[in-house]
Amino acid sequence: MKKKSSSFMGMSGTQVGILIGLAVIALFSICGVGWVLISMGSLVAGPVVSTALPLASPTVTAPAETATPEVTTAPTPPSTVAPPDGWVEFTAQGGGLWLPNSFVGGDMVAHKSEVISKVRQLGSFFKPIADAMKQPLANTVLWMVDKNKQKTPLVTTVIVRSINLPSDETIDKVILDYIANSNPPPTINGTKKLTILGREARRLSSQGITSTLDFSEIDYLIKDGDTYWIVSYVMSTAIYVDTLPMVEKSIQTFNISK
Repeated sequence: MKKKSSSFMGMSGTQVGILIGLAVIALFSICGVGWVLISMGSLVAGPVVSTALPLASPTVTAPAETATPEVTTAPTPPSTVAPPDGWVEFTAQGGGLWLPNSFVGGDMVAHKSEVISKVRQLGSFFKPIADAMKQPLANTVLWMVDKNKQKTPLVTTVIVRSINLPSDETIDKVILDYIANSNPPPTINGTKKLTILGREARRLSSQGITSTLDFSEIDYLIKDGDTYWIVSYVMSTAIYVDTLPMVEKSIQTFNISK
């Protein structure tokens, strides 16, 4: 087989690796600051983008008293949608989802070293991401990358985090804190109310620039009692439209195990 040239846009493989490493680290620094601060309980006030959802006040309803309480069974949340043929499941620490079989990665809690090794074996193009995986964002439980480069220097990435917050912390408040604590604040394209697995959820879409690379991000926030699941899909803006159908199918396969 003819060996492909190691140059990209006039740069050597090493130069491309360095550029990607800087882009990935900057990307996760921008999009992860809010979540890290939230998980550490040290929130810093900042500007709020006007497109964010308004803060909702929790409503508490006292249960009616009965002379003889009856034992009731909690309703079973709707099951996840069956994944398309050829997809693979990634699971870790109570949660999981499905992605096309071009994705590599997995459990960053119990099998971190193995996951990093798999990504590193994809070649020098993915080495910066493998290096970044050594010190992931706080509360990261899953990290996957698409081994198909999609004709863009920005690797399509999926990260799942699980953050414990007070049960009365609203999703709207979490989103506002995320935006306020991102530096610089992301450009928010929109938020949407959803129900995932019978639980309250939000879809937050944003975009920005890291180094010279345009990226788009879709974050799904799912409230599960005092646990917030954050599923983040990051891709080059150039392939956003083509990648969106995969994102929408993938989030429908998200599952929580107790």
